[in-house]
Amino acid sequence: MEASFSTTHTLLLVEGGYILTLGCNSSGQRGVGHCRPLPIVTLVESIQNRYLTNCKCNDHCSLVCSDDNVVTFWGTRYGVPEKNEANVTKSPMRSNLELDNNTSVFTDFLASVYKSELILEPQDILALYSSAEQMERGYYVLVKDVWPLPHSVLVLVETTAPLIASVGDLS
Repeated sequence: MEASFSTTHTLLLVEGGYILTLGCNSSGQRGVGHCRPLPIVTLVESIQNRYLTNCKCNDHCSLVCSDDNVVTFWGTRYGVPEKNEANVTKSPMRSNLELDNNTSVFTDFLASVYKSELILEPQDILALYSSAEQMERGYYVLVKDVWPLPHSVLVLVETTAPLIASVGDLS
């Protein structure tokens, strides 16, 4: 059994590799297909056919890893803006002081920086595998742990596969 806690919800990894959730569901972080309140502990049914080995959560999302090296995500995903999206264009008629105090400019800036997407059903975001040829050589890849970050996911991978010296070595 394993548990992961945030200030809004909790994930419980129980015997058999199942995930139970409890707490707030306002960001879809309970994995049940909606954002309505849930007064009881809930099984995340859409991934119950996998044997889950790890779980992590933050206030807005949930992550799980399965024994077949698949990382699955649900909740609110925050994106990182394109470099040009966060630039605020300045009108030649406005001074810097006016722009610094303009609420609409600030709101536009925040909207461009904090883009989000609500993912109500668990979605696979990463799958790693070792080919038969790699396994014959004794090479493997294993997802050891995951951590949800504000705009990304940190994945710890254990592997015996050697690094390539150059791109030419791929062929």
